[in-house]
Amino acid sequence: MNTMKKYWLVLSPDTFIWLKGENGLLYQSVNHTQVPFKNVGTIKSLAGQLDDIDNLYRVELTEEMLQQPEVNGWVRQIVDKQCGRLLENNGTGNRPASMKPVLKLQDGVKYYEWLHRQGIDGCVIQNLHEVVFYLNGSASGDDVLHRQLVYPSTTDAVADREKVIRFVKESKVSPFLSKLSLAGNLLVFPHLEEMAEELQAICPVKLYITVEDALNGLPQLKEWADKLSVQILVNDFPSLEMLLDANGWCAGLQFTLVVTSVQTYEAATGIINKYGLEHVELVPAYTGENLPFFEDCIYPDAGELAGVSLSKKDIFIRQTLNVTDFGKLYIEPDGKVYANLDNAPLGMIDDSPHDLVYKELTEGHSWLHIRDQEPCRECVYQWLCPSPSNYERVIGRPDLCKMAMGNEA
Repeated sequence: MNTMKKYWLVLSPDTFIWLKGENGLLYQSVNHTQVPFKNVGTIKSLAGQLDDIDNLYRVELTEEMLQQPEVNGWVRQIVDKQCGRLLENNGTGNRPASMKPVLKLQDGVKYYEWLHRQGIDGCVIQNLHEVVFYLNGSASGDDVLHRQLVYPSTTDAVADREKVIRFVKESKVSPFLSKLSLAGNLLVFPHLEEMAEELQAICPVKLYITVEDALNGLPQLKEWADKLSVQILVNDFPSLEMLLDANGWCAGLQFTLVVTSVQTYEAATGIINKYGLEHVELVPAYTGENLPFFEDCIYPDAGELAGVSLSKKDIFIRQTLNVTDFGKLYIEPDGKVYANLDNAPLGMIDDSPHDLVYKELTEGHSWLHIRDQEPCRECVYQWLCPSPSNYERVIGRPDLCKMAMGNEA
């Protein structure tokens, strides 16, 4: 009498399983392979058992199940892409087991709140990694770009030099503070070079100025570039070419080229190739009128997300904090402090960095802003997508993907 064979399907501890309605996805975080599938029928039952942590990432299969084409194909993909193993269950020996990758927080918000109540929360400041100071505004600033990237606004306010220095000294209590950014029309800010050099002794400093302001103070800019890191912000490509053509131009400058359309992208890449620029980044920006550009060129689709290469740690980080915002504070010339300029201010520059960091971690909406809201939480690609960005805030949508737009099957 022949007895039907039985098998164990065991997922790798490096494999994530995500089930959202009729959609399912397996992601192997070592070789970065994916197995998308329809979460229906027999496969839905099997996937649900695998997703149950009490089942130790395994499910029993019968030979009859494996004869079903959809189940057989699903299992073959899992094995071929090294997301799991198929082992014969001979009824003897120990059952195979695996550990489902589950995030375990050791120092979450509740932990910080508990430390605060005990009066021993000094380590909270270690979450501060970067501070951006806007020292003043600029005639060539842009209030829309200001909300999306490090770019001056058009404000008339001017920062208090002594308060900036004091804030930096108090922030340096954090051993992970690794960057200070000074932005605005810095060429007219009093004693900027002396202040920057004083801050540089505390923490690495980078200056951010628009290309138009750079052209107006080229001799001074050249002197700065010999001592400090300078990033030129470019939203006017003719001005950039004028700067690059200027006699004695300093090759040590770095550039941010703002791209708002296919045409500006082509213009930017043309300048990069013409002048052989090396220290340059292209940054897309929303103008209020170029949504089709974002939909066509910026929004990811399932095909692009199929090519992501995230480790298990990367995914856990995205499930915990906002990769873009975390650890950053932005201070406006009027002294208001933000964790993100599109959200309400946390406080003022007169407040202690420790108190501001604690407030953001326990009450804020930037550093811990993750994809746990609609429609992202109903998508199997929820944790493969980048963290929520400023683009979503200025566009007014909680997601920037074609799947949510209904362009994917």
